[in-house]
Amino acid sequence: MSDIKQWCDLRNLVSLLLIGLLASTLVSRSIFNGSLVLIALLSIFFIKKHELKSFCRRYSFFILPLVGISLSAVISFLANVTPEFNLSYFKKLDVSSKFILVLPVLYVLDRAKLSQHTIMIGFFLGSVLAGSVAIYQVFFKQYPLAEGDAGHHIVFGSISAVFAIGSLLLCAQKQMLFKLMGAAGFILGLAAVLLAGSRGAWLGLSAMLFFFLMHFMIANKFVFLVMIGLILSAGIFVSSHQNTHTRLFERLEPAMIDIRNYLMDGQSGSALGDRVIMWKVAVKAGLDNPIVGTGPRSFNRLIKQYADEGFIQPIAWHFKHAHNDFLNFFASQGSLGLIMMVSLYLLLLRFYFFNYQKKASINNWPALGIAFIGAYFVFGITESMLDRNFSVIFFVIAQQLIISQIMMVAQHKAELDKSELDKSAERYKTKLDKTDINSVAA
Repeated sequence: MSDIKQWCDLRNLVSLLLIGLLASTLVSRSIFNGSLVLIALLSIFFIKKHELKSFCRRYSFFILPLVGISLSAVISFLANVTPEFNLSYFKKLDVSSKFILVLPVLYVLDRAKLSQHTIMIGFFLGSVLAGSVAIYQVFFKQYPLAEGDAGHHIVFGSISAVFAIGSLLLCAQKQMLFKLMGAAGFILGLAAVLLAGSRGAWLGLSAMLFFFLMHFMIANKFVFLVMIGLILSAGIFVSSHQNTHTRLFERLEPAMIDIRNYLMDGQSGSALGDRVIMWKVAVKAGLDNPIVGTGPRSFNRLIKQYADEGFIQPIAWHFKHAHNDFLNFFASQGSLGLIMMVSLYLLLLRFYFFNYQKKASINNWPALGIAFIGAYFVFGITESMLDRNFSVIFFVIAQQLIISQIMMVAQHKAELDKSELDKSAERYKTKLDKTDINSVAA
């Protein structure tokens, strides 16, 4: 009994830490990192050697590409060691190491068997706090763009978009309180995305909204109508609120001008022009080093080198990545790293689509998983989301939470099917026994 009580206490502690982690994702890096470390330390209590094999087997489609990305980074790092090598060079492996250093956290979260409401409330709080901080920074502190504690408006807007969509899962619950929480979380998450001014986040959110509208139009008409109402309300507010409308227009108009100028004369010095130059650098670096790339965190050196060689127009040399996940992996880790990264996306999508297409899958978690991967794909076209410690950790943990819920539903259904099968067998056996007794009596 004491073992059961201890397990329940640890499970409750993990639930609180996870809610704190998700809630603080965009508003307090200290709480986020502290919650992450504490969950990892709990693996000391949860870990059971005989269950590690089962854990690795069940999550192999997820763990293998994570390990592959880290290993490809190490191989690329070693292949590009220079004579000036010193211990500080190991900092270049900082981001890629997070893909595997977070595995103890995944094990604890899997063992804790967290309820879906715990995760939904975490998404809701993350969305509410992100929206509140965005409103405070833009309208009270006069920030040009909301960035929270992420320190980067693109990352802030992108993760806020995921929180906004995740909050909608509460609208599908039976309790009215959860429905209201889901609507409030979506609105505030949407506010955070808009005020962050990240055009890539706007595109990613649009893609997720379209998919979720199609999903709920079939799965849950009530949530579908709620989404339509909330989107229309947000549109009316933005168009009627002059200050907000002006801020959004100020982000959209330069984008159109950048595209026109670049298409007409290849003009750099704009967000689009600089990105195209960075993409050219990444493609050339990948083609020049097709197997292992130029090494992690080598991009700013490449920009300076190619500018000196006259291959590109000189631009700011402080860029640390290619502003495109796929090209960034190709340049820094070569074909090996790119294959590992694409494999991660494809294996996750395969898992989500397989469970989404099952008629027995009555939850919304596979839909969220598909929308999440689609959003990160869109984010990754104009930003290197998987080249930042913060967004890598969030991505990996969020995927594990979604996967674990899908597996728990599948396991629960299998247990119900087995129970129903046992009952049917017992009824059939009873019927045969009665038939035998009647035959003997006759």
